[in-house]
Amino acid sequence: MKDADGGEVRLTNISLSSRYGVPVLQFIAEDMDGEFGPRDLIDLTAMGGGLVSGAFLALVWALAPERTEDERAAAGYVPSIMA
Repeated sequence: MKDADGGEVRLTNISLSSRYGVPVLQFIAEDMDGEFGPRDLIDLTAMGGGLVSGAFLALVWALAPERTEDERAAAGYVPSIMA
């Protein structure tokens, strides 16, 4: 994902921060840089948000109506049978 200012977020398991294949979110931007796991809290208050977990941010991305099935599959999203 890229924003209008050129910032980028990637969901990947190709990282030293990834444990046992669990994906991490890589933020590459002027105002935020780093890697966050599913349980890490990400401070989005500067963007009008609050504290959210990496897992929540990935889920919100996956559930956005504009996502295609190919994008969801590439991200490893598996719909819950509970949904």
